[in-house]
Amino acid sequence: MLKKLLIASVISLGLIQSFGELPSSAAKKSKTVKQDSVFEIAQANGAFRTFTNGLVSTGLSGSLYGKQSFTIFAPTDAAFQALPRETTEMLFKPENKEKLMKVLSYHLVSGKLTAKKLKPGYVKTVEGSGVLVAVKNGQVMINNAAVTQTNIKARNGYIHVIDRVILPPDL
Repeated sequence: MLKKLLIASVISLGLIQSFGELPSSAAKKSKTVKQDSVFEIAQANGAFRTFTNGLVSTGLSGSLYGKQSFTIFAPTDAAFQALPRETTEMLFKPENKEKLMKVLSYHLVSGKLTAKKLKPGYVKTVEGSGVLVAVKNGQVMINNAAVTQTNIKARNGYIHVIDRVILPPDL
């Protein structure tokens, strides 16, 4: 009888303790949920496969995971398809890795730029050249590309979707 009482007490204490910790554990988990990086969000989106595959093949994706902040002007797959076929094929050849890196880094800006912070004028890219931010008929433009979606938030920056691939001036 004493043995049964002892077992029941241990089980009861275990249940009370586990139920008592449940909200605390859940609260801890919600505080530690990690938001994805700009690269992870772009890759998971599915509309940027060509862009994210290029980032991986050039090694640029690695820097987009870290603590440094970036803003990405992300061209969709349709934007890459709108380029002349020869241009896309040329860029993605292994021997043209440097050119592809130049094009892709032209879509990256250091820092977190929301749409509200995008003011008309030039913004320096990771590639080194500037992109022209303009507003035409209420439409935000990055060079000749229209921004079709803004402020996709990530842990380390923002993604703004553009409808064209923008090319550096010297390419």
